[in-house]
Amino acid sequence: MVHQLIEMQAGWQFVLTGSSARKLKRSGVDLLAGRAVVKTMHPFITAELGEGFRLEDAPRVGTVPLVVSSSDPEQTLNAYASLYLREEVQMEGLVRKIGDFSRFLESMSFSHGAVLNVSDVARDCQVKRKTVGGLQHFRVS
Repeated sequence: MVHQLIEMQAGWQFVLTGSSARKLKRSGVDLLAGRAVVKTMHPFITAELGEGFRLEDAPRVGTVPLVVSSSDPEQTLNAYASLYLREEVQMEGLVRKIGDFSRFLESMSFSHGAVLNVSDVARDCQVKRKTVGGLQHFRVS
């Protein structure tokens, strides 16, 4: 439908969010290749939040716009993470053992910005080093 509207009405713009390209591709949907621009929306930085930035909240719930603007940031973050793990990771078969992947994400969150020691992460996650070696290339977007 969007493809047809783009072809019929030059200059129209659309903002499409939240879709899984893998799911759409399987159902035969046009992914608008060559007709769309992909923009990545990163979490807010301190300057963008201004007076709304609270140092004690940022490490706990982060600065993702959806979470920051929520009336209950912790509940929103938990729902977002749960949905992401279930729909995007487990249901798409991107990892075989969701528990291992969940522990991997938690372990990686503690070492953010540090040099990656795959052996230490494997020990923390209670998995083989080879397993972490495969997960470290997984990109969370």
